[in-house]
Amino acid sequence: MRRLDGLALSRCSEELWALADALLEPARPALPSPARRSLSFGELTTALKATVDREVLVTTDSGRGPAQLTPITSVGTVSGYEEDRSPHAEDWLLTLHVDGSSFVQFSRRHFEAAEDDPYVGELRVRQAAQTTVLWLDIDL
Repeated sequence: MRRLDGLALSRCSEELWALADALLEPARPALPSPARRSLSFGELTTALKATVDREVLVTTDSGRGPAQLTPITSVGTVSGYEEDRSPHAEDWLLTLHVDGSSFVQFSRRHFEAAEDDPYVGELRVRQAAQTTVLWLDIDL
């Protein structure tokens, strides 16, 4: 009986040692690594086409300039997407319609950068003096 008790105590000690050893190892991150990636204007067009019929919150902030304006915000479902590459526009224009009551326009001429973060459902576009952020699949 003493021998069985000794073996159980030894096994318990080994398990405790293994637990203490595991606590010293670096923990795996709780969240996946950042999936944010830069987009070209062509990749932005593909990403915007994929937003049709998805719920979205859009904010456009024109942060630079003499007057600090409050962001323009729109919430709803993306109801349409238009692309204008006509010669008279002299630009490549992308327009998203949100619930038929508001729209957001992106211009190739004024495009600076775009980032996509599918983990949080965020699409961030900088153009000229404004930044537009689209949060996709929000709960309305």
